[in-house]
Amino acid sequence: MSSADAAPLSAGFSSFSAGALAAWAAAFWAASRASSSASSLAVSMRGKMFSPLAYTKTYALASAFVLGLILLPSLSYWLFSIKIHSRQIRKILNYLLIVAGIALLIIYGSIPAIGLTAVGLNNLLSGYWKKPQMSTYINIGITLFVSIYYLSEEWLPMGPQKGMLANILFVAGCVAIILSILWLLVMYYERILRWCLDNRWKFMLIPGATIVFGFWIWRGVYA
Repeated sequence: MSSADAAPLSAGFSSFSAGALAAWAAAFWAASRASSSASSLAVSMRGKMFSPLAYTKTYALASAFVLGLILLPSLSYWLFSIKIHSRQIRKILNYLLIVAGIALLIIYGSIPAIGLTAVGLNNLLSGYWKKPQMSTYINIGITLFVSIYYLSEEWLPMGPQKGMLANILFVAGCVAIILSILWLLVMYYERILRWCLDNRWKFMLIPGATIVFGFWIWRGVYA
């Protein structure tokens, strides 16, 4: 892509990011106003019961906003940019992962801790794979499995009466849908960006509608 083509794409990305941030800000503003309005109604027993919930929701939204836009991207960039060239040090670290996973399993009974042991073993056996990237794919699969199991165990979206398998399948389906949407966004990002550039006002309807509905909800709660 030439520099002439990259310039409008860069500008479009800035506009796209600004629109997304506007939508996030509008949603957070609406939730904050709703929470503060709900808290102002704490004159009865019902208000006193739901006031802590309103504050908790607001603080959770604020924390997620800060973590998602500031802390996590910086930590991810720093973590994945670390490269250990010494083969001996990598071997020692993998052994430490194996021991840490077993120790956590014995001490805390945490099944997801086995993922550390699996990653360490996979890294030690990476030289036996014909394809160099196979070890990376296996580590990604281990990470996904551990994340799905942990979410299923803590969240239990289907309820404990449905069993662990049903919860794991439900969470795995949700994760698959989200990853598929993100993958499609990556594959068709240039087309989406060009459409947003050619239809700026249509795209701005998304953050605009968010602001309108947020204000509408806030007025309904406040009234």
